[in-house]
Amino acid sequence: MRPAIFTSSTATLEETLQKMITERRNSLTVLAEDGTLMGMVNAIDIIKAVLPNYMEESNLAARFSNIELLKEDAERVKDTPVADFMETEVPTIKVDGNVIEAAAIAAHTGRGRIAVVNTDNKPVGILTRTELKQVIGATLGMCGDCFTDSDDK
Repeated sequence: MRPAIFTSSTATLEETLQKMITERRNSLTVLAEDGTLMGMVNAIDIIKAVLPNYMEESNLAARFSNIELLKEDAERVKDTPVADFMETEVPTIKVDGNVIEAAAIAAHTGRGRIAVVNTDNKPVGILTRTELKQVIGATLGMCGDCFTDSDDK
């Protein structure tokens, strides 16, 4: 489990992106005012928020190839609160859960990040596909250094 990096639901897209860049993370855990888990936001959510939702998929690459159009799109949504584009259905596991349960959740939901929460539903960390992969590798005796933090965040 790695530590979760938090943001609030009122943080703007610009603030959220800045935190992702500063913390070198592709996702942040979104907290409600009482500190409970409210959702998660990842880099793809940011990209989707920036791109106009009326565009056809075939035109998206052209939109990204024109820096002026991309800047215009980003400026348009930079003050949008994260609550407007975050994921709210986040897979969770209790802090006393086990790796088999976590692997089952990941397989069932198809999600690479699972929020680890305490009994009050307050996030204490994140299990990623990296940690799950490392545990499986360790059980097969594949690596002595499986638990280094070198994969993508």
